[in-house]
Amino acid sequence: MVAQAFGRAHVVEIADFAATLKAGSRVLVNVVPSNGDRRVGHEVVLTKTFRYGDQNWYELMDSYQGPLRRLYVSDRELSMIRRENGVAYRPEPGQTPALLR
Repeated sequence: MVAQAFGRAHVVEIADFAATLKAGSRVLVNVVPSNGDRRVGHEVVLTKTFRYGDQNWYELMDSYQGPLRRLYVSDRELSMIRRENGVAYRPEPGQTPALLR
């Protein structure tokens, strides 16, 4: 809902994460938290992708780790910890979002 308030949001399947990132969007993904409890989730943001070896890798930001720490996860690892599809956000060109009050 917040992404839609600031621009356009759409659901992205895991197979399309790399292409979406390369197109300039970020992808919000619900993952299993570090305690392994699959009943709850935790949101992380995929910020970029790159190819290493024979698979895609992703740079991600996790609010639990602070704003400057980047983490890296492979396609295979991401598919194991992901709880659902991602959400991509793209700002509306030339538009300033209204304040959320």
